[in-house]
Amino acid sequence: MRAKILWWVFPLFLACAPWGRHGSAEEPRTAEELYARARAAMAQGNYFQAAEWLKRLMYRFPSSPRVEEAQVLLIQADMKARLLEDALAEAEFYLQNYPQGRWYWEVKLWKARILFRLSPAADLDQAQTLEARKLLQSYLLSCPDARLREQARDLLRQVEEKLAHRRWLEAEVYRNLGRTRAESLYLSLLIQDFPGTSWEKRARERLQELQDSPQQP
Repeated sequence: MRAKILWWVFPLFLACAPWGRHGSAEEPRTAEELYARARAAMAQGNYFQAAEWLKRLMYRFPSSPRVEEAQVLLIQADMKARLLEDALAEAEFYLQNYPQGRWYWEVKLWKARILFRLSPAADLDQAQTLEARKLLQSYLLSCPDARLREQARDLLRQVEEKLAHRRWLEAEVYRNLGRTRAESLYLSLLIQDFPGTSWEKRARERLQELQDSPQQP
């Protein structure tokens, strides 16, 4: 169920829109014309207008060969307009309905990117970051496109930096409480789970400090 997708109520918008009321000669009448309008709006950076044309295309011409591509462009338009919740819902809809789609692997990567962008600062809950990490890890095992896999690896590095930062902050809680054994445990987990991150180096340095200092609780 697409609770977050707004284009199901698009007929109401069409009834209120100027070009819906007047039916001028310039009003797009075919899927191709709507697609061309959307493309032009995208090129001009008018992402809200592009989304309107794309939604209209999908509503009026659900059997058009352009519908799949319109769905993909709608995700892009929402991402560029910073409507990330909408973009995520549209991406999930595409992945569910086009498992063999031409843009399946691109959209799956976009979903991970959107999740990462939606995730809050490292000191807050990282459920979305963890979901992005899981998605990217499976993506790297199955995506057939080397170019997209490289993009996924770059994104995964950013995701793991953030998760490593989160683990560092957890260790700091125990450091501030003077519980160095618990701090050491979290630092060791950071090193184990997030090798190659900048936080791994800091964790190793801090562990060395703890080993060189008198034993604490």
